[in-house]
Amino acid sequence: MNEMYFFPEAAARAALDAGMRATLGIIAFEFPSAYAADANDYISKGLATRDEFGDEPLLSFCMARTRPTP
Repeated sequence: MNEMYFFPEAAARAALDAGMRATLGIIAFEFPSAYAADANDYISKGLATRDEFGDEPLLSFCMARTRPTP
């Protein structure tokens, strides 16, 4: 599974509960959401999730981005 966007810790737990491999993308948006206030907050939370689940052999983490909508 490849996953990005909001609440990566929930995706990590779901993947582990299902016993599947997952790559979780850490995002950095410039707008607030229910997940984070700004780009620094997104990155900080994403890295905290990576640190929390970093020893899980089924999970890997990367920086992720989307193309802006024209």
